[in-house]
Amino acid sequence: ASSEFPLSAACSYAVEPLADARIVLGQTKGDYIEGKAIYTKTFGPEVGQVQVMLETDGRMLNAKVELLNGPNNVKQAFEIFTNNGKLNSLFVVFDTPGEGNVVRVTNLAPLEFPCTAYTAATKSSSESPGAMTWN
Repeated sequence: ASSEFPLSAACSYAVEPLADARIVLGQTKGDYIEGKAIYTKTFGPEVGQVQVMLETDGRMLNAKVELLNGPNNVKQAFEIFTNNGKLNSLFVVFDTPGEGNVVRVTNLAPLEFPCTAYTAATKSSSESPGAMTWN
């Protein structure tokens, strides 16, 4: 038996301040992830939102980024494949309410295709709702 889940979605070009967030995040120190490797980063309960960017130096990017809440409890996941990870990098923003949030990046590409992961907490859960609004 199959189940259906209703979903409404929309897509648009980024506007301020999200349009510049990718540039700012890319200027920070990223974490090098070899092909077939897994990288995790834990965020405390005070973090309300996390930015994640994956890119390469122009080589293939084949990776999965997941937001976990607790051991192997996937809340959200994004998978990317592109032939040019510099030109077509992945940038996502996760809401991370509560405790036990972990970002897990799995480089699905072979060893010869490393990628770089940039992560940053962008909103604390103690801030008022709407303190940072991404449109």
